[in-house]
Amino acid sequence: MATKLPPIQLVKECPHCGGDQFYVMQRYTGRGQYHRKLDGSEGASNGLMHDCLIVKAEKTAFCSDCNQAIGRWDQEADESAYSN
Repeated sequence: MATKLPPIQLVKECPHCGGDQFYVMQRYTGRGQYHRKLDGSEGASNGLMHDCLIVKAEKTAFCSDCNQAIGRWDQEADESAYSN
């Protein structure tokens, strides 16, 4: 039987390798605009191209170093704790 993972906010380091970073898999849906200059030169602005995407985070946090599951991610509860 699998061990229940702790909430990610309680994890201080990866229990498998000692790593200090994690990631959460996300699904993206939607459409955006990608701008290019007709002459091929630099300068077209695409800074807002991702703003129209819908992002849905999955519920498991993984160690960035060893890719092992290390905690439970709750988008609503955890997002603000890890935003810069």
